[in-house]
Amino acid sequence: MTVKEFYEDIRGDYVGVIERMSSDDIVKMFIVKFLGDKNMNMLEAAVENRDVSGAFTYAHALKGLVGNFGFSILYNNLCEYVEELRPQTQMPDEAAFEKIKEQYNFIVEKAKQIN
Repeated sequence: MTVKEFYEDIRGDYVGVIERMSSDDIVKMFIVKFLGDKNMNMLEAAVENRDVSGAFTYAHALKGLVGNFGFSILYNNLCEYVEELRPQTQMPDEAAFEKIKEQYNFIVEKAKQIN
C-alpha cells in the first residue's frame, strides 16, 4: 500500500501532510516512528486507572501527534475527548475512549501495510 492509499483508507489529510513534510518517503519515515509512540499505551493505562490528569496529558499529546500526521478522524475524536478531560474533574464516557481506541488500532493496522 502506498502512503497516498493509506491516507485514502483512513480518510486522512494526505494533501496537508505532504505540504508539511514534502514527500511520501518522509511521511513514511514518521509513520514508522508513530508506530513506536507510547502515548496511546499511556492513555489506555490512565483510562483504566481512572487517572483524569494522566488521561488529559496523554490524550493531549496524542492529539498533537495525530494532528501533525493528518489522521483527521482520530484527531477530531481526540479533540472532543481532550475538551471533556480539560476540567480534570471526571473521566468522559467510556464509549468516547473506545471510539478513539478503535480508530487508533485501525490506523496502526493500515500503517503496517505501507510499503
